[in-house]
Amino acid sequence: MMQNVKGTYDFIGPEQALRKKVQDVLTELFELYDFKGMETAMLR
Repeated sequence: MMQNVKGTYDFIGPEQALRKKVQDVLTELFELYDFKGMETAMLR
C-alpha cells in the first residue's frame, strides 16, 4: 500500500472535480489578462 508524503493530501471524486473546475476558471481568467503560468509543488 502506498502512503502520501507527510503533509500532502489526495483529492478524489467530487472534491477533485470541484478543484479542477475552479482551476479551469482561474486559468481562463489569467490567460484573458495575459498572465503567464507557473506550476510548483504544494505542501500543507
